[in-house]
Amino acid sequence: MVQSRGAQISIAIVCMILGIMLAVQYNTTVFHKASMIPSTQSIETIAAMLDSSDKENEALNEKVASLTLQLDNVRKDDQALADLQKELLNTLKIAGLSEIEGPGLVITVNDRPSNLQNNINNPNEDLIHEADLLMLINELKASGAEAISLNNERITAMTEVRCAGPLIIVNQNRIGTPFVISAIGNPDLLESGMNLGGGIFRQLRFQGFEISMEKSEFIQMSANNQQPKFVFAKSK
Repeated sequence: MVQSRGAQISIAIVCMILGIMLAVQYNTTVFHKASMIPSTQSIETIAAMLDSSDKENEALNEKVASLTLQLDNVRKDDQALADLQKELLNTLKIAGLSEIEGPGLVITVNDRPSNLQNNINNPNEDLIHEADLLMLINELKASGAEAISLNNERITAMTEVRCAGPLIIVNQNRIGTPFVISAIGNPDLLESGMNLGGGIFRQLRFQGFEISMEKSEFIQMSANNQQPKFVFAKSK
C-alpha cells in the first residue's frame, strides 16, 4: 500500500513537471509568433522594397528586350555583310580580277607542221589566227567554261584578242605559239562540247593543225591585271 501511494506521488510529480514544460513551450511559441507579426512601419518598408524590386525587374526586362533587338540587328547586318562579300567575290571571279583554281580542260594549238605547209602563195593559211582562237574560246564558253585563260592571260569581257603580225595581242601583251587555252569547268562537259561535229576543234584538226586537248583536275589562273576604265559608260 505504501509502495502504491509512493508511485502515485511520483506520477503526480512527473505530470506536474510535464505540465510546466508544456506551458513554457506554449508561451515561447506564442511569443515567437507574436514577434514575427510585423509592425505597420515594417509593412510599409516591405511594400516599398517590393515596389522597388518591381521597377528594377521592369527596367531589366526593357534592357533585355533592347539587347535582344540589337543582337537581331547585328545578326541581320552580319548576314547582309556575308551576302555582300559573297556577291563581291562572284563579281571578281566573273570580271577576272581574282585568282581562281579548279578542274577543267586544256587545249594546245599550234601552226600547221612544216611538212604540211604547201600554201606557198599564201603562207598565212598555215598559221593560227586570232579568229581561230576566238572561236575556240567561244565554244568553250558555250560548253560551260566558267573561266578561260590564253597563254596565262585571263580572258574577260574587256580582253582583246587581235593579230599583230606573227604574234597575237592579248590584254596588251604579245603571245606566240604554241597557244594554250585553259578553261575551268566540268571537264567531261567541256570535252564533249569541243568534240561536237562541225566545231572549230575538229575543223582545225582536219586541216592539219597541231591541236590537242586534255582534261585536268587542277587548273590555276591568275587575275587580270588590266583594270577596266569607264569614261563614257555610266550606270543608270
